[in-house]
Amino acid sequence: MSEDRCPFCGNDAALYLATAGFGRCRSCSLIFRANVSGPADLDELYAQSWAHPETNRSETGGTELAHSQVYARLLAKSLAVNDFRGLTLCDFGAGRGSMAQALIELGGEVIAIEPYGHEYLISRGIKTYKTLADVPAQVQFDGIVSVSVLEHLRAPWQELEQLRDRLKSKGWAYFATPNAAGLAARIGGNRWREALRPGHLVLLTPGTIANALSKAGYTNFKRLKWYIGYRRGIRKALGYSLQLSGFDGELRYLAFN
Repeated sequence: MSEDRCPFCGNDAALYLATAGFGRCRSCSLIFRANVSGPADLDELYAQSWAHPETNRSETGGTELAHSQVYARLLAKSLAVNDFRGLTLCDFGAGRGSMAQALIELGGEVIAIEPYGHEYLISRGIKTYKTLADVPAQVQFDGIVSVSVLEHLRAPWQELEQLRDRLKSKGWAYFATPNAAGLAARIGGNRWREALRPGHLVLLTPGTIANALSKAGYTNFKRLKWYIGYRRGIRKALGYSLQLSGFDGELRYLAFN
């Protein structure tokens, strides 16, 4: 795989999750999709998905409102606030709008960014722009939320930097993405569901997301290890252990400007 260079540091990559189409940088360890489809192919993928948003949730956003409400409350707790009243927030890559709705319910003034589903969100009454560049330049955010988006980007550190530039001086940003170092990824290998999704272009680990945040200019960030009890019995205990140990299926990071 010597012809494939790491998009982050430019060094050589080795085969990794080869059946699923990924390589891993020999230097920085970024896991990235080899032979990425061109922009037109990706546009077609997402356009087709948004033709039936409820049945193509891996591309249009699979988080249910009830889960987003849990996430929003835990985020507020991590920020030591009761709600988001008086704050201007950005939901970057808003998908079907469940997170935006949860933030609105907690009092936030939310602006959603969604390049493919913006008309869908507008129809639901959510203030939405197609791209971050479309948001008026004078608008600065108190906080930014981006859930299950980074893995869809060719070079997410570029978008991370663009988002940081739109934060107020004491603003914060929350990012969540699948954990390529988690137990499910280790066991699943080439069959890990996140690796099999065609829209996923990079798979991040704690080390590589830290590299991306640092490259984007965030000097203060931390991983959040929330306990989210979706299951009962033995599976609940396993989920609790995985989340506390950091081997759960999702990386959650809070970064400050």
